[in-house]
Amino acid sequence: KTRHSVWPQMPLIDVDELRRRRPPVKPVVEATAVDSAWAKKLHRWFFSARWLHLPNRLAQALRSALMACSRLIVGSAPPQRRGLRIVMISDTHGCHRRLTVPAGDVLIHGGDWTRMGLDDDAADFNAWLGELPHKHKIVVNGNHEHNASWKARAGSLLSNATFLRDSAVMLPGSGLRVHGTDFCWPMISPNPAYDAVADGVDVLVCHSPVAGYADGGKGCAELLRLALRLRPRLVVSGHIHFAHARVEGSGSLLGTTFVNAANARRSHTDMGWQPVVVDI
Repeated sequence: KTRHSVWPQMPLIDVDELRRRRPPVKPVVEATAVDSAWAKKLHRWFFSARWLHLPNRLAQALRSALMACSRLIVGSAPPQRRGLRIVMISDTHGCHRRLTVPAGDVLIHGGDWTRMGLDDDAADFNAWLGELPHKHKIVVNGNHEHNASWKARAGSLLSNATFLRDSAVMLPGSGLRVHGTDFCWPMISPNPAYDAVADGVDVLVCHSPVAGYADGGKGCAELLRLALRLRPRLVVSGHIHFAHARVEGSGSLLGTTFVNAANARRSHTDMGWQPVVVDI
């Protein structure tokens, strides 16, 4: 998935449509409920400020200083152990049956579960999900599904999983809140869909990786800003096949684990990377 291979197919982004989307429902349980109200507002303002995107050294210095200051002001509680094993896969491109999937409590697919949105791939993927023992299964779209003729009804095709598209789910019995984004090409300008994500996210699932973390230098700056605001326990992505990795966050993202779970390695049909397992 190089820049040259996907650029001619890049879809137009309807910003007005994004703005019309309603934000996700506020969770009943706040996963990081130690921040005072004013500190949360201050932290959110820091990372939603439009001037943080200015491409000059002063803006970068201010950004770094604000990140450090907000970490001190807002603080964070020790992460709650939930006793969950999360298994992550992505970019299977219709070759899901070639994988050996480890046992776990939650299975997350980071998108590109078909080859260019083929109907047969979608149907067999859903059937395969139904054969797996994981109690919870979460799926988001990748660019291959984003271009499919059935993308508007993708959720109805996946009867054996929870499909997330700019929406969230609280996993019953665990208190774990997972938010999945719709696919969007990497952006450097504000994305209204990301701005609408409610606080209290434990796991963020996005097909494109966050800039600077298991992204091969091709990640999204707006997803980085979102991660800085949410500070989730885990970020799951794919898309950049050669960047498959597990990376621990640093600075203001200390305590966040970033996983590029792409399984495709040498080609779209070579499942050369193994699933990634994280216990939280």
